Amino acid sequence: MPKPVLGTAAATVLAVLLLTGAAPADQPVPRLSVALDNGRDQADSGDRVTWTLTVRNLGPEPATELRIEQSLPSGATPARSADSATSADATVLGGTASWQHVSLAGGTEKKLTFTADLPPADARTLRSASTACVYPADSPAPVVCASDLDLLPAGRRALADAARPAGAPPAYWWTAAALPVLAIGAYLAYRRRFRTTASS
Repeated sequence: MPKPVLGTAAATVLAVLLLTGAAPADQPVPRLSVALDNGRDQADSGDRVTWTLTVRNLGPEPATELRIEQSLPSGATPARSADSATSADATVLGGTASWQHVSLAGGTEKKLTFTADLPPADARTLRSASTACVYPADSPAPVVCASDLDLLPAGRRALADAARPAGAPPAYWWTAAALPVLAIGAYLAYRRRFRTTASS
């Protein structure tokens, strides 16, 4: 889930980052990729959102003891009701959902889900953002991360304002849309008048 200037809604970033120091010296860094998506690119206050996090092992060797963390949008609360799609083994602490001791055989993938309710949208907040990272063993540095961004009402208004010519009032859009119709109508009226004059 490339988008407008204000950010990528439902932006899924997929990359392999082999970071120095991401794993102990005697342990090879796994070749992993991650994607995070909630199936939308816009959100509103109080929306219930479910993200799907897909981790892939791109190498032939198994990747074991992985730690996966997803930072939730600011103010979001984990959904507790029966219709929550959150993976059962997720734990939440301080706005971050995490999965421990995740293992992937070579060439395989694992999907995790997390459901949360978004907070009331602040008038100054343009986007709702969530980021997921994968860590090897007890390393403090991730090997790969992905983000998902959704435009909030303030972001959508700002995007519309950015597309409008400077100083143009709201009526600008109605006028701009009506001009082609008026032009076509004037042309057809002219043709009818011209044909009537010519025939007479």
